[in-house]
This record gives sequence, C-alpha cells and structure tokens, in this order.
Amino acid sequence: MILDANDTHATARLTVHKTVPGTAEYHDIMAIRTSRSSGHHAGDSGDASADHYLAVVDGRPLACMRVQQARRGRLDCEEHYPAAFVASFRGLIGSASRLVRRADAKACPDVMRRFVAAVWRDQYRDGIRVDLINVHVPMVPYYETMGYELVAGSAFVHPRLQTSSMVMAMLAEPSVRSSLRTAFEGGHDPELMQALRANLFGNGVSAQRESA
Repeated sequence: MILDANDTHATARLTVHKTVPGTAEYHDIMAIRTSRSSGHHAGDSGDASADHYLAVVDGRPLACMRVQQARRGRLDCEEHYPAAFVASFRGLIGSASRLVRRADAKACPDVMRRFVAAVWRDQYRDGIRVDLINVHVPMVPYYETMGYELVAGSAFVHPRLQTSSMVMAMLAEPSVRSSLRTAFEGGHDPELMQALRANLFGNGVSAQRESA
C-alpha cells in the first residue's frame, strides 16, 4: 500500500509504503536498520504483527518506522507502560518504534516530519488514538517537538539495548500544538481524549522531563 505524504510546499517527492515482513520493501527496511545497528538488533519478534512503513525519496529508500497495535498482542517493553491504562484502552493504543534514517543520508527534518505524519494519519484511520513509546533519554527533546509527552515515573533501562529510557505518549488531539496535529483531523472525540489524558497523566498534565 502506498500512502499520500506530500503537500504543495514539499521540495522532495516522498513516497510512503506500508508493508509486512517478507516483501521487497521489508528487505529495504532491514537494510536501513542494519545501517544504524548490528544485524543482531535489526529485527525482533515484534516485527511479525506490526505495521511497517518505508519512506522512499527520489526512488531510494530513506527511512523506516513500525507501529505495533496493542489489540494484536503484547507491545515491546509493555511491562514498563502504565498497566491499568493499557488494560483499559488496549484497542486504541499503538506503539511506534524503529524510526530510522539511512546512515549515509543527510538530515532532512521536513521529509521525516511528513513521513511520520503519513504513518500516523494511517494509524488514526485504523482507530489508534494514543501512541505509547519507549524513548532513549537523549531523544526525548526530539519527540517533544512532535507532540509527545513524558509519563511520570517511567524511567527504566531498556532490557535489550541497555539504554536509559523513558515512556512517552502522544494523544491524537488536533487541537494540541504539534507538528503532527494535521494527521488527526476528522472524527475527533474530545470526551475520549479527555478520558485518555486523565487516565494516562492523572492531573491532565504530563511529567516534566527528568534529568538524565
């Protein structure tokens, strides 16, 4: 499946492919992951049930990302996510990971923003309303610019990568200031968003970033 990821002001032509393991696109995804890490860390058991996305610019694979949906099974690092929240809203929870740009590619923030927005537009249409992720501590500011918020008391050491990590969440709220808010237009349910926020953050306000 090819997703729409372009706008009238785009300077680079971006094509986003949604795919599954065993395809040519998935092979390209694994090559991108391997360019940034050892082959041992390129894939894991979560790949089998996840949605996989490949960004292609000017005919060349540039970046990849995957999204697990909690309704399909256990999420990567789910033991570190708020258990009561996951149990109550499993059918609405996605968990994005493996956002990787090819190692030899130049930084391209606009293309990456459009890529991630296309992924979340697709997930939103599939019923996902919140993204729960685990983030390596140095990457927290980057995810904050996209609208992710820290979950209080969520610091942990990633069991596979052994990195200092934190849990972050993004709610599908088009009214919130975020570079991804246009992905959540249409079908907005303010009461559902209020319930998600109250259950995830308690007082409705996300945690301040803990010092690394």
